[in-house]
Amino acid sequence: MKTDTHQNSVNSSAEVIWEDRWVRFRAALKADGVEPRFHDFYRSWVLGFVKFIKPKKFSEVGVVDVENFLSKLGYC
Repeated sequence: MKTDTHQNSVNSSAEVIWEDRWVRFRAALKADGVEPRFHDFYRSWVLGFVKFIKPKKFSEVGVVDVENFLSKLGYC
């Protein structure tokens, strides 16, 4: 069975990038006084938002996207 080495490399790179982001995210939560037991809860909200905005990149997101996400959740 042939494996796609390039695809595996891309996946590994993305995983490393996201793991670094989560480490920094948890550090920011800790610095803001958020208890570690809530960190995964916050992460799940971030992941939900990232899935919602696809195919946009996070750097392309604006206030309207946040409002649409909250509206979808029934908060606006």
